[in-house]
Amino acid sequence: MHRSLGIVVLGCVLVVGCVSVSPPASGGPTSGPSLGVTTPAPATASPAAPTATPVAVTPTLEPPTAEPTLEPTEEPTVEPTEEATLEPSGPPTTDFGDLLFEDSYDDETSGWGVGQSGAVSAQYTNGSLQLDVSAQGQAVWSTRTLSDPLAVAFAAGDFRPVSVGAAFGPLCEGDDGSLYGIAVTSDGSLSFISIINNQAHILDTHDGLVTVPPVGAMTIGLECTAMSSGAIRLVAVGAAGPQAYFQTNDGPQTFTGVAAYTEATSESARVDVDSFVAFGIPGSPDGMTSEGEDLLTHVPGDLQSTCYESPSSGSTNAVLHCVLQPNGVGAELLQYGSYDTTDDMATAYQQQVSQYGVDSTGSCQSGPNETTWSLGEDERGRIQCAPQQVGIRFDWTDNVLAILSTLVDFDGDYENTFNMWLNAGPVDSPI
Repeated sequence: MHRSLGIVVLGCVLVVGCVSVSPPASGGPTSGPSLGVTTPAPATASPAAPTATPVAVTPTLEPPTAEPTLEPTEEPTVEPTEEATLEPSGPPTTDFGDLLFEDSYDDETSGWGVGQSGAVSAQYTNGSLQLDVSAQGQAVWSTRTLSDPLAVAFAAGDFRPVSVGAAFGPLCEGDDGSLYGIAVTSDGSLSFISIINNQAHILDTHDGLVTVPPVGAMTIGLECTAMSSGAIRLVAVGAAGPQAYFQTNDGPQTFTGVAAYTEATSESARVDVDSFVAFGIPGSPDGMTSEGEDLLTHVPGDLQSTCYESPSSGSTNAVLHCVLQPNGVGAELLQYGSYDTTDDMATAYQQQVSQYGVDSTGSCQSGPNETTWSLGEDERGRIQCAPQQVGIRFDWTDNVLAILSTLVDFDGDYENTFNMWLNAGPVDSPI
């Protein structure tokens, strides 16, 4: 039997799963998506929204004992592919015990909030979670409660917009009832948003970051990390890793649920969520698994404080995401993934090349390339430097450590990102 839906003011009222809507719109339409901000701010004091000031981290990097060099052996044969988007073939799978649930919506009692109230509704329909909004500026989100609080939560859904004029994406629910997440629109913008006391706020927006397909579903992933300092980190994740990052200085201590969000940016909107998957890392903020702690020892010392463990999937033992800076000259994000074998690592690397590779026109210092790299006299692995939807990425293997690493620079500066790569590791001797 479906749970009822209610318009709530202070958080969700359902024990397992909930559906919430923004207050009725007032005034005329705005120039962009309101993402649920539909009423004027009250004249009296109210609970403060999270501080949306990114924290810059500028690590000091020590040069390696031997500077890595690029040594092409043969002209790489990399077939050009279509421009990368946040559109993997489906939600990731895992064999490492941190899968929380994978829902294809075949079971109408799987725990999502459903119901109808006024202009909004959420319901299980033909193997999907159908989110409908029939009034511009209003929004609906349906949550599913997790069994345990998590320091790190990863949520990904296959969102299929059935009508134009929708903003949609996954959210994480904090232990204080707040929600944080991402919402994409048909024009390709991606916004980080928060929902506090049933009102949504845009925290940051990246224009042209994604491509919403004209038909079919697109997979959108979100990583939420609660830090011991009280800050939270949000990372939009695509098929091959991080795509955008935001940090706020004030947020929940843990995450207790995930949600699917839709807002009408025009007269109405309908989005079907065809599947949804959630991973998590339990424990205290900044906690890591033993595999993550081992991988951290191979991160250059001055970078270690910028890293946190991401739920691993596929064939990785552990994945670390390191936030170098919110924005600026050179790369913003650094990812390390450890593997049992070099063959598993090489397979993952080749998937990156197939996804992002283009004809080599530079030397990584000046443009795209795919070649080998060496440390001193020893060849250590392969490296790809390539464009992505926004900016560029460096992906490289290490045949000694079986670690695949990635640098992402949203500004697309090959020279500065190359200079950062020289000191990015991973390092041989555990630190």
